[in-house]
Amino acid sequence: LNVGLEGVAVAEAAYQAAFAYAQERKQGKAPGVEGASPILHHADVRRTLTTMRARVAAARAICYACGVSADLAVSAPDEQARHAAKLREDLLTPIAKAWSTDMGVEVASMGVQIHGGMGFMNETLAAQLYRDARIMPIYEGTNGIQAIDLVGRKLSGTNGESMRLMLGDIDATIREARATNEPQLVQIADRLRAGADALREATDWMLAAMKERDQDKALAGATAYLALAGDVIGGHFLTKAATAARGEDPTARARYLALAGFFAETALASAPGRVAGITEGGATFLAGSEALFGI
Repeated sequence: LNVGLEGVAVAEAAYQAAFAYAQERKQGKAPGVEGASPILHHADVRRTLTTMRARVAAARAICYACGVSADLAVSAPDEQARHAAKLREDLLTPIAKAWSTDMGVEVASMGVQIHGGMGFMNETLAAQLYRDARIMPIYEGTNGIQAIDLVGRKLSGTNGESMRLMLGDIDATIREARATNEPQLVQIADRLRAGADALREATDWMLAAMKERDQDKALAGATAYLALAGDVIGGHFLTKAATAARGEDPTARARYLALAGFFAETALASAPGRVAGITEGGATFLAGSEALFGI
């Protein structure tokens, strides 16, 4: 969990540095603007910054939820609540570590991109943050090991109980968002529904595959499965935050809606198409291992 939070911290720093640079760096002419424009005015730069900010927010929520679950696993008032919290903690721990640190590398790389050639120079903060981020998927158990742990122990070790519990939480968030009858929240909830259905389908396949003697095809899809789980669970928390923000001031609420909406239309919208990569991709490359690697 601490390494996952390190990924969040580095990614947040990369976002802040990129946002500050985008405000002051002038290059090109944005539509409808006279003279050279700050690159923040270019739509593609804003898309990149929004991607950075949304993914940082999702990873932060995953890590916080993991920490809360760890506390409740010890301090919840009854055994049933402690058991449920422990299941959530165990499920979220490899996701918090791996998804958040992969996100840290991705966001730090985007920060370098926004800085342009200057971002590649060793003297800049953007380059330093990228180097700091790149080690995190490697130490404290590589992210490949975290994915194997998620599938081999946290998922199949509980016969899917931990993920079913999480999917139940997601279903509740979808119902809450739809109950508002607000068009933007309903649209976000619809995307989350599609993502949750994709994760449920991939989970059922993983559980069945892990029960077979040849588990290679399941473990071959473990990294892709963890990435999908992180996206859907992250989208769940962003949707939950946007729904809860109905009582916030309009500016704060608009931020929550913007992040949840963007994440829904990017990460969650792609979720259904990623199931085949989990269920079929492993079998494909395993079948070609002799030709590719001689094994």
